[in-house]
Amino acid sequence: MAKKEADNKSQISVESAYSQACGHLKDGRYSEADRLCTAIIQAIPNHVDAINLLGVIAQKVNRHDLAAQQFQRAIDLDGSRAMLFFNLGTALFNLGRRDEAVQVLRGALEKNPGNSQLSEFLKYILKTPAPDAIHGDLQRGIALHQSGKLDEATCWYRKVLAVEPGHVVTLSNLGAVLLTQGKLAEAIAILNEAISSQPDYVEAHVNLGNAMAAKGELGAAITSYQQAIAIKPDYEDAFSNLGNVLVYQGRLVEAVASFRQAIAIRPDHAEALNNLGVALKELGKPDEAVVCLKSAIALKGDYADAFNNLGNALVEQGEFAEGIKNFRHAVALRPSYVNAYSNLIFALPYIHGITAEEILLETKMWDKQFASSEPVVDHANIPDPEKRLRIGYVSPDFRDHAVAYLLEPLIAAHNHDIVEIFCYAEVLAVDQVTERFMALADHWRSTVGIRDVDLLEEIAKDKIDVLIDCGGHTSESRLALFSHKPAPVQISYLCMHGTTTGLSAMDYALSNSKVVPPGFEKQLSEKVLLIPGTDIVFQPKPDWPLPVKSSVGSTTAPLFACVGDPLRIDSATISLWQRLLEAIPGSKIIFKHKKYNSESGRKHWQKFFRELGDRAEFEDVTGGWGQHNSFYGRVDLVLDTLPLTGTLTVLIPLWMGVPVVTMRGAYSGHRYGSAVVENAGFPELVADSQEEYLGIINGLVKNRQRLDLLSNSLRDSVATSPVCDSRNLAMNIENAYRKVWRVWCEKHQSG
Repeated sequence: MAKKEADNKSQISVESAYSQACGHLKDGRYSEADRLCTAIIQAIPNHVDAINLLGVIAQKVNRHDLAAQQFQRAIDLDGSRAMLFFNLGTALFNLGRRDEAVQVLRGALEKNPGNSQLSEFLKYILKTPAPDAIHGDLQRGIALHQSGKLDEATCWYRKVLAVEPGHVVTLSNLGAVLLTQGKLAEAIAILNEAISSQPDYVEAHVNLGNAMAAKGELGAAITSYQQAIAIKPDYEDAFSNLGNVLVYQGRLVEAVASFRQAIAIRPDHAEALNNLGVALKELGKPDEAVVCLKSAIALKGDYADAFNNLGNALVEQGEFAEGIKNFRHAVALRPSYVNAYSNLIFALPYIHGITAEEILLETKMWDKQFASSEPVVDHANIPDPEKRLRIGYVSPDFRDHAVAYLLEPLIAAHNHDIVEIFCYAEVLAVDQVTERFMALADHWRSTVGIRDVDLLEEIAKDKIDVLIDCGGHTSESRLALFSHKPAPVQISYLCMHGTTTGLSAMDYALSNSKVVPPGFEKQLSEKVLLIPGTDIVFQPKPDWPLPVKSSVGSTTAPLFACVGDPLRIDSATISLWQRLLEAIPGSKIIFKHKKYNSESGRKHWQKFFRELGDRAEFEDVTGGWGQHNSFYGRVDLVLDTLPLTGTLTVLIPLWMGVPVVTMRGAYSGHRYGSAVVENAGFPELVADSQEEYLGIINGLVKNRQRLDLLSNSLRDSVATSPVCDSRNLAMNIENAYRKVWRVWCEKHQSG
């Protein structure tokens, strides 16, 4: 009796699920209907109604090939239903397989001679001429599109449009293909045509939003997604794509809400879970990001993007080995995944004990796997050694970004009588800093949405003599472009952590002798182009306050601070700082960084620094550093991150009147902090060993008068030092450009 009751309940549950699926289909919620039918069939494999409904759903989304398979499957289980034959005939007719449709309907009429629906549809097919073959052409285009054969798909879509110019499904699909091919202007025109043809065709609005986002027109993209949602409020893809654009705009809280809405509509939406993971990482919640990304991978085991993003989230927590493991898996899944391999390289310098040789080897492997096999060999540039040089800077960071602090003053100081400046900007969200760069450049080129092959042509038309990469293996860089050798001379500058690109097509790496002293050249794949003194300058913000030091007595225990990314600190440094605190009674270290903005972030890093006990304190920078500059008035010394030293996190404290103590590292990537401090005029704050490091700090804190005098003189000293002399740096860099250009000219004049 109990089993019979259970069977009855199961039957009621299936009937209820089928009824809900029909309701979802009626309301246009195809994914929900599909999910319920799939669940029913898993429970009852021969549930004919659910199988038929899957076919109807497939027709609704123009998957007539899949629809035909489902209808045939239903007929194989129950060949007595005229409706199933009618549905199969419709699917075949939509596929352009008219003769097969006629055969199916005639066979069904033999079994059901009085069925007027079958009879009328057969008459319609028999008198309908060839134009209905466009359905077959459309399905061929869709099949090729889905298999990645985009050029062939485009041919079939255009064939349909030649017969029926306003066919909205074809227009929308063609727009999506053109978007994938990087033909943004044509894609946008086609998608607008689709919307004009049928304003409520939701897929066209989403595709248009995708195209606008790729072009960098984020406001227009948001409008398109919102229009899609207004048409279909449960369209999960529209919410997910909207969230992506909000991430680009830095509206992370709104982005998270949009992704969560997509997931609420469809809990197994792997893409939305992946995107939510990215947003949570950017919000400073890498632990929550890891959970989301692992959920996405559980749903879609070959999801290369999710593995890459999981790697990024793990790296944000200091789990470098696991992060790199996921980057490698992403590349294994998608061998062309250049960004995942670059993320791997970017993470390497953080690893405790990593050597320059290991990093160089990995960058050369990147070059071997991703570099173009057909670089530009013949350049049309006139080999005039003394002409006005056309210089191109390529960067994703012409925006409010750390790199802009260093790049903007250089470009502002260039002598435009000597050089003509082109900026190639991979900047999605334009801000005030971007607008300043636009004003400084002689020529501004947005590279957003432009394929490498098209950008190569643009650089050739611009007749660039020297092309500068300012991205290296960082997010959104165009490093692969340089492997084509679009310019006669190519230089790496401001490369991450001072390491190498590994590209055989990159001619030079611009640096200084303090970062790359004699003997260190072998750590880079490029020839080292040394700039006298410093190779960077610093542009403080005009609204930063004057240095303010609190008046403390000579007996007050010193307060140290570390304002750099904790990822740059290894276990050996923690042990060193533990020795420092033990040697100076009552002293403390305040760790201040955006990674401590969230409670989970603070807890994670408190655990990492647990050796320091209660003598380590953690403060956030909620609202940005602009609201926290008074912090520097509270501390006596700033401790540079070790072994991966800082640049801005050294320069800004010095400017704000706080000495920074650092230590030279074993390779170029560990020497930027020491180079900055020396070039700012304070070589006495740089150590070569742990014992010397402890001695420098002890000497300062035990002589409060000396420390106060040093602090009071810092800003003036920095302001008059080479690190703030942008015109001198620009002149030195222009001389370097001229030097390497003359080398190229000499080779090509003699050749």
